[in-house]
Amino acid sequence: MEKKRYYITVHPGAYQGEIREHLDPNDAYYDYAIDATPDELQSLRQLMDLASEHDHGSFWQSHIPTKAYHLMNKENQAYDQYLHAIYRKIHELGTPETKRQIESLGVFET
Repeated sequence: MEKKRYYITVHPGAYQGEIREHLDPNDAYYDYAIDATPDELQSLRQLMDLASEHDHGSFWQSHIPTKAYHLMNKENQAYDQYLHAIYRKIHELGTPETKRQIESLGVFET
C-alpha cells in the first residue's frame, strides 16, 4: 500500500490526539509528520483510543492527593504504556525531522 503524509498532534488527557491529512492554513499547528499506509494509521488511531480509555479510567484516582502517581492503580500504568507506544509508533512512521524530535524527548531511554 502507498504511504501518505499525515500530521499528528499528541494531547495528554482524555482526548489523546489528532490526525490530519492536510494542514489547515488557519491552524497549521501539529507536533509530528508521519508517512503511513491506511493500516499503519489505523494502528496509531487504536493506540490513541486505548490510551484515552485508560486515561478516563484513572481520572478519579487523580483526585486522591495522598497517593503518589506511581502507587495508584494499574490504569495509570496502562496509560503510560499506551502513551509510550504512541510515541514509538510515531517514531517508526515519522519523517527524519519527526524521528529527531521524538528522540530528543528521551522517551526511549531506560
